[in-house]
Amino acid sequence: MNMKEFDYIVVGSGSGGGVVASRLSEDRDSSVLVLEAGGSDWNFVFHMGIGFYRNRPANLNWGFKSQPEPHLNRRSVDLPQGHLLGGSSSINGKIYSRGNPIDYDEWRQMGCEGWSFAEVLPYFKKAEGSWRPSGRYHSAEGPLATTHVNPDGMLQEPLLEAARKLGYPIVDDLDAQPFEGISRMSDITVNRRGRRSSTARTYLRPALKRPNLKLELHARTTKIIIEGGRAVGVEFVQGGVKKQVRARKEVILSAGVYNTARLLLLSGIGPADELAQVGIKAVVDSPEVGKNIADHAAFMMENLTKEPVTPLKQLRFDRVVRNFLQWALFGKGPFATQPLSGQGLIKTQEGLERPDIQVFFNPLRRDAQIYVPGLSKRQEHRIEAGVVLLRPHSKGTLTLASANPDDMPRIQLNLLSDKRDIDTMLRAVRQVRKIYQTQPLKGLLKQEVSPGVNAQSDEELTEYLRRSLYTVRHPVGSCRMGSDPHSVVDPQLRVRGVAGLRIADASVIPAIPGGNTNAPVIMIGEKAADLIRGRTPLAPIVD
Repeated sequence: MNMKEFDYIVVGSGSGGGVVASRLSEDRDSSVLVLEAGGSDWNFVFHMGIGFYRNRPANLNWGFKSQPEPHLNRRSVDLPQGHLLGGSSSINGKIYSRGNPIDYDEWRQMGCEGWSFAEVLPYFKKAEGSWRPSGRYHSAEGPLATTHVNPDGMLQEPLLEAARKLGYPIVDDLDAQPFEGISRMSDITVNRRGRRSSTARTYLRPALKRPNLKLELHARTTKIIIEGGRAVGVEFVQGGVKKQVRARKEVILSAGVYNTARLLLLSGIGPADELAQVGIKAVVDSPEVGKNIADHAAFMMENLTKEPVTPLKQLRFDRVVRNFLQWALFGKGPFATQPLSGQGLIKTQEGLERPDIQVFFNPLRRDAQIYVPGLSKRQEHRIEAGVVLLRPHSKGTLTLASANPDDMPRIQLNLLSDKRDIDTMLRAVRQVRKIYQTQPLKGLLKQEVSPGVNAQSDEELTEYLRRSLYTVRHPVGSCRMGSDPHSVVDPQLRVRGVAGLRIADASVIPAIPGGNTNAPVIMIGEKAADLIRGRTPLAPIVD
């Protein structure tokens, strides 16, 4: 295969790129190159169900940080993004969640023709290899294997009983009617052998057996080559050497929200005035590149338990050895699943058409450590709620620090800049507290650790949010899709002003979905592959 020229070049092997490359290589007459800036996903910790607690070391993510956030006491927020084969799908929390159907109908109303829920549902199903039987909302036939959280030892029943008493719907499937409530059977991207279903494992590895697909690791793309208004290739650095490769048909960017926008800007596609400030001449004056960034902000609520009842006891050294062997040999046991009592998609006030917060009821503290009795101190048992703002009004930006591709971009998320976001989170605190203060869950608890019993007023809780808020790493929107001339890509995912260039990742999402973003980006990859190949879209699924 000629390393100098391919039909398609796909930049990034993550949730979008891995899917696009796999599908394009199904056409045996087309040659496809995938450029992945990171290395292999070989480490067993990545693939273990419980492993996401320990799989974000600095060398495996890009190390992005926000600028000091003006509404978070000038704190800089960590923004991990996967820097390895499979991208963030190899290090994320593995929750399979699509959001609400209204989210995608909203995309259509924003000018994204072809992206309503009825039109994207077939692509969700095309990707999904669900543990559930195939039906209206799910398919058991796709490559992306899912299973459900094993509830054994996860303190699920006290949570569900407390929620039931308060009138919350208790559901088995948050991706089906009524698309809200507290779930007993949260779906996770883990296969039946307890291994992570990243796009690297489910899409790319099988496809790499094809002679027309080539993967290059440690290949960091630094520029799109544009000639005569057309993207004809890319520059990349591998092993300290700058290289070029050309595309006969198209270049597809799937480098993630931050890197895709950065790459466009480095290539002269972006706001002309901002590019001039760093010495880059605009090839296309595209004012919204790097704008409209939204992410799901979150905070943690923690409670001490009266007794050692949480899965922390499974981290005693001898049990760790047993649990690891059970996972490695049989794909079973506590290390093969996600520590989760339940997941909630709930509304914080009456009259909302969609849930506005997501709650992960975690029976295991996030800083859980392996311990050896008599040699290391055992941590206190805590249960936690990760409370996620699903529909943020605050928006962020990405700009270049310089024209040097080695320099980190400047990312300003402006979290909590819109008071509506604070108001929603304050309602959420009180709502989740009420769940914890309801029997039988209340009977397990000793004391609230955070925000803490002394934080009761709006002012006290707002200050807690400012010092503790983080994001759940679901950034979207830096290269917004739309039909208006200011949108970065059109509904066919083509970059405006440059032929032969498309984007297939979360950066095109015009409004953040009310759920985790891995499944939606995989859906975008599936649909992008059909658009690139000029195939007739899958038939909408309508009631």
